Amino acid sequence: MPGLTVDGCDVMAVYEAVMETAKAIRAGKGPALLELKTCRWRGHFEGDPQSYRTKEEMEEARRRDRSRGSRNSSWTRDGKEPELEALRGEVKREVQEAIEFTDKSDYPPQEEIFTDLVYAEGRAAR
Repeated sequence: MPGLTVDGCDVMAVYEAVMETAKAIRAGKGPALLELKTCRWRGHFEGDPQSYRTKEEMEEARRRDRSRGSRNSSWTRDGKEPELEALRGEVKREVQEAIEFTDKSDYPPQEEIFTDLVYAEGRAAR
């Protein structure tokens, strides 16, 4: 199976990889694997002191997080700011449509509360 490894901290690199991979899949080239290498710069919970990480590791994770400064991305430097703004607008419209759809939708019937759950019977936490 073809695969691609991408810097998961680079929003536009992820976007381009997903678009390229989706195009290949839609063209009938079969499944593909995308590996997005990223890091977490916040703790496991709000207020986590992150004593398991050094200050340098946390600073490096923050530095690598390009999503916070996507206006300085390669797309902006390459003069693709209009495309980036169009993409932002499209995402905002899709999110708004999803919100409106859910606001207008009825709750499912109560008898379906356990439909489509994924769990293993007979297993318990130890």
